[in-house]
Amino acid sequence: MGLYLRLKLSETPAFEQKDSSEEEGGQGIGAQVKETFARHPRALLVCSGLVIAFNVADYMLLTYMPTYLSENLRFDHTLGLLIVLVVMVVMMASQRRSPQRGAPSIARRPDHFGGGKASQGQRP
Repeated sequence: MGLYLRLKLSETPAFEQKDSSEEEGGQGIGAQVKETFARHPRALLVCSGLVIAFNVADYMLLTYMPTYLSENLRFDHTLGLLIVLVVMVVMMASQRRSPQRGAPSIARRPDHFGGGKASQGQRP
């Protein structure tokens, strides 16, 4: 479907104008990437750190946790996978949504701190 759309639909006039201006000596993609690294190093480091943290947590939950449950705690492998599945469903269901457009709210810092304390066994 995507390939069909890509091959059969023409580009918008705004994109074609920008593309032709880049060919005439405008900033190419390499210069734009360099500018991004030069102007926003802190934001790039923060985003990289968040991606790394998410990937580590994702790996721990989806790969290591079932193995830990089955090999160290002697759970059945299927039961370990079901536990991880239930935890993921509960995590998805417990995500708070802001009233506007159903987007996740980033303004509820007490919830984040409470969740961190709860995961450490403390009272929020």
